[in-house]
Amino acid sequence: MGHALYRLRALEKMRQKKKVELKGELEEPETLLEDRRRLERELRQLERRKLNKAPLRGSLLRTYVLHILTRSVFEVGFMMGQFLLYGLGLDPLYKCERSPCPNVVDCFVSRPTEKTVFMLFMLSIAAVSLFL
Repeated sequence: MGHALYRLRALEKMRQKKKVELKGELEEPETLLEDRRRLERELRQLERRKLNKAPLRGSLLRTYVLHILTRSVFEVGFMMGQFLLYGLGLDPLYKCERSPCPNVVDCFVSRPTEKTVFMLFMLSIAAVSLFL
């Protein structure tokens, strides 16, 4: 975003500088009639056009593509991490065999269906976001 604002400001400065140059050339007394008309036409076009969007090329295009790729890699990474940690659903009962339990203990997950639905919703929204 910062890079895009910087490029917009640079383009606006170039337009202002061009306007000043054109006005300076128009004020010269030895300007020919054909040149004067051409300069006036260029000046009108510069004043008429508003600069709301920067053209997407050069360094701005590279920054945009890098942003999209980075965001996609992070999105896929988090989706894979969630899938590897939890899978697609939670079981209501787990057998706990790790310390500090001395023997096998039943561990119950509270609201496993609600958590499963929420995890599936999160994965589907992340997938839709990734493909848009």
